[in-house]
Amino acid sequence: MRKSSATKSITVALLLIGAATIAYSDVKIGFNAGLSWPLDEGTEELNMGFRVGIDGYVTILPPLLAGFSVGYSRWGIDEDELIDEIEGILEGDVDGAVHMVELMPNVRLTIPRLISPFDVFGQFGIGVYIRTERVELEGESPLGQLVSDRPLDDTDGRLGLQAGPGIAYNFLNIFSAEVSGLYNLLFEEGPRSQYITLQAGLSVLIPRKEAEEEQ
Repeated sequence: MRKSSATKSITVALLLIGAATIAYSDVKIGFNAGLSWPLDEGTEELNMGFRVGIDGYVTILPPLLAGFSVGYSRWGIDEDELIDEIEGILEGDVDGAVHMVELMPNVRLTIPRLISPFDVFGQFGIGVYIRTERVELEGESPLGQLVSDRPLDDTDGRLGLQAGPGIAYNFLNIFSAEVSGLYNLLFEEGPRSQYITLQAGLSVLIPRKEAEEEQ
């Protein structure tokens, strides 16, 4: 009971601190989308995938921002590659994908106008990756028998890190067009433990109330 009460107290405190920070800081909210590639050996059966995401940042001390991002990546299955790896099936159909959800607290450091008129930034975070792998196959064995199976259906969570550089172009005082690359590393050994994404996005800046009143 004490442990539960302490956890609730800490959660409430963090929410209050977050709300106070947002109230007295500029808030930046962005949407992005792009391409994603797994890097590890043993992922030849995966096609190039895509990533979509949303993130939010508050200004801690210019040019340092702190925030949270939620991303989703998906890689489809290369049917020809996977069929070749499955023993006992001559011909068949494969349907499946690997899905990755990223829940990532992070920090971003921006250098304004480093490459005029663009800002250059780098970001780093450690968070949770939720990976779901599903594969279904139907085929014919060498003996002519029909084979229907789901050899892979698994969901797990892992801690990992995300880091990468980017450039941003600010316009109309509140909008920012961004291009960035992200390297993702899950804290584990084995296939699909690392991947990269290249994405573009649009962010909008919501000034703090005091700044709006001053204008």
